[in-house]
Amino acid sequence: MGYFHQQLDGSSFVFRWPDKIIRLAAFTEDGNRVAVWNTGEFLRILDLKERKEVRTSAPREFPGRGTLSPDGKTFAGFEPDAKEVVLWDLATNRTLRLTDHAKKVLMARFSLDSTQVVSASEDGCVRTWDVATGKLLHVVQFGDERPPLGANLSPNLNLMTAGYFSPSKFSLWDLKTKQVRQLSGPEHQNYGAVFSRDNTRLVTGSTLPTPKLEVWDLVNFKSLGIGTGHTNDMPAYALNSNNTRLASASMDQTARLWDATTMKPLAVMRDHKGWVTDVKFSPDDKRILTGSQDQTLRLWNATDGSPVAILRGHTGDVLGASYFANGSMIGSTSSDGTVRLWDPDLVERNGAIRGNENFVYGVAFHPDNERVASASWDGTVRVWEATTGKQLWASNYGEGQIVVSVAFHPDGKLLASMGRHTSPVAGMGSVRLWDVQTGREVHRWELPTDWRDGRVAIRPQGDLLAVGNFEGIVRLWDINTKAEFAQFKVGQGSVRDVTFSPDGKWLAASTREFPLGVQIWDVAERKMVQQLQGHTQEVYAVAFSPDGKRLASGSTDGTARLWDTSTWKEEAVLKHGSNVYSVAFPRSNLRLATACADNTIRFWDVKTGNEVAELRGHTAYCSV
Repeated sequence: MGYFHQQLDGSSFVFRWPDKIIRLAAFTEDGNRVAVWNTGEFLRILDLKERKEVRTSAPREFPGRGTLSPDGKTFAGFEPDAKEVVLWDLATNRTLRLTDHAKKVLMARFSLDSTQVVSASEDGCVRTWDVATGKLLHVVQFGDERPPLGANLSPNLNLMTAGYFSPSKFSLWDLKTKQVRQLSGPEHQNYGAVFSRDNTRLVTGSTLPTPKLEVWDLVNFKSLGIGTGHTNDMPAYALNSNNTRLASASMDQTARLWDATTMKPLAVMRDHKGWVTDVKFSPDDKRILTGSQDQTLRLWNATDGSPVAILRGHTGDVLGASYFANGSMIGSTSSDGTVRLWDPDLVERNGAIRGNENFVYGVAFHPDNERVASASWDGTVRVWEATTGKQLWASNYGEGQIVVSVAFHPDGKLLASMGRHTSPVAGMGSVRLWDVQTGREVHRWELPTDWRDGRVAIRPQGDLLAVGNFEGIVRLWDINTKAEFAQFKVGQGSVRDVTFSPDGKWLAASTREFPLGVQIWDVAERKMVQQLQGHTQEVYAVAFSPDGKRLASGSTDGTARLWDTSTWKEEAVLKHGSNVYSVAFPRSNLRLATACADNTIRFWDVKTGNEVAELRGHTAYCSV
C-alpha cells in the first residue's frame, strides 16, 4: 500500500550531489553524522540530525582514505602511499601527524570511545595512538613483517585483533599483558572482527576456503560456535545489544540471522537482488537493517528474519546505513551521490495495512488520498486511514458472502462495493452503496453472480455505476435515482472488469471468454463501437489513463497491452511472464502500474514500454 512516489522513493530527506559519486562513507556511532568522500576528493561532513552540511573540504584538502571518529569530532586520514596518519580536529582544524610507520599505512580505525586510533602498516606492525596528544601507545608485531589485514580495538581498549595473509593468521592481543592468542590458522583467510559493547564477546569472520563466522566468549576464552552457510565474502556482521543474536551480510545476496550463543542458524533473508553490503540491528533490537547493491535497504523482523519493509529511493549501490541512537531515523549512503534519511515508522506503515482476516481482493483510494477502502474474502468492506493503517469502519456482507471490489464516488461521500456468495455455483450477489463517514448502507442492487468475480466502477461524473457479471452483461444504474440505466450485452462469457473513460463517454469491458478481448461502448448511445483484439487469453483488467488518450489491459496471457484511444490501435505489449490481474495509471499519463501472479507490482514507462521499477513484498498475487 502507499502512494506511488512514496513507494518508489520512501526517503524523508536527501542530501544530493548528482555530479559526484560517493566512493566511501563513515557514520558516527550515534548515527547523527556521516563523512562522505566524493569523486574529485571532496570530503563532506553531514549533520543528519540537523539536516545540514557542517564541513566541506577543498579538493584534496583531506586524504582520499580515512574515517570519522564515533563522536564525530575527529577525522583520521592517510594518502594511498603515505607512511603517516593525519588526525584533524574538525572544530579547530588542528592536525596531528602520526609518523612512526616504516612503510605505507593500510588502514586506520577509531576506538568506540574515540580516544584512541589504531593503524596498520605494510611494515608488519599495528599501532595504537592517543587521539588528543598523538602519542604512540602500543606497537604490536606478530613476529615478522607481513602486511596486516586490519585491526580492531575492544571498547575497553584492552584487547586488539589483527590478521595477516601469507601464511594466514588471526590473533587476539592483550595490550596489558602482551599475551597473544591465535584465533584462526592458515586454513582460513580474509578476516574481520567485531567486539560486543560489553567486551565479553568477539565475532570473527573468514572467507577462504569456506565462509564462516565464529563467536568467542572473551571472559572464559572459548569458542561458542561456528556458523557456516554463506557462499561468498561477508562485508558486515553485527551483534544485538544483549549478544543473543548475530546478523551477517554477504556478497552471496543474502543476510543471515544466528543464535549468537550457539551459532545455530535462525533465518536466511533472501530478498535482495545484489550483494548485501551492510547490516545493523535497530537500537531496540526488534529490526534488522540491510543495504544492498540492488539499490534498496530492507527491514526484517529480528526474531524470525521475516521481511518488514523495503526502502526505495537510491539509484546506485547502497554503501552503508546506520540508525540514529534513539532509533528515530535511518541514514544511508549510496554511489548515486546521495545520503538519505528514512523514518522507519513511516516506511513500515507504507508497507502494509493489516486487519482483514482473508484475501484482500480489491482496494481503492479516497479522493482525498487520506483514506483507503478494502474488499475482502472475509466478507467485509473496510475503510482505513491511509497513513497510519487505522481502521475507521467495517461493514459485513453477511454469512457466506465475500467482497471482491470497491470504488469511491468522485465526491468522496459514497463507496460502492460488489459481493457474492462463496458458493461456486450461480447465486445472487449484490452491489451496495455505503456512507463513507459512517459506514451505513445507503442502497443495494442485487444481481446474479458466480465464482467468476467482476468489478464495480463509477463514472467520473458521479452519475452512473457499472458492474459486469458471469452472464456477459454489464449493468449500469443511475446513482441518484437508483434506477437501471442500461444493460450492455458484452458476450457469452463473464465480464472481468469495467472502467469509464475520464470524460465519461466510453465504457471499456474486459471478457473472459468469447469474444475474447476488450469491448468499447458509447455510454450515451448504449452501443458497442470497438472490439480490441490481441490478447490470447482472458482479459482480467482495464484502465484509462488520466488524460483518456490510452487504455491499458491486463491478461492471463502474461501481458499488459496499451491502446491508443484515438485509433483504438495497439501501441505496446508489456511482457510479464505471469498472469496480469490488475492495471492502473497512478495519476500519471507516463506510468502504468501492473500487478500479477508472481506477487509483484511493476511500473512501466508508457512511451517506451520499458519497466522502470518493481515492488515486492506480497506473498500472494496482488492488485493495484
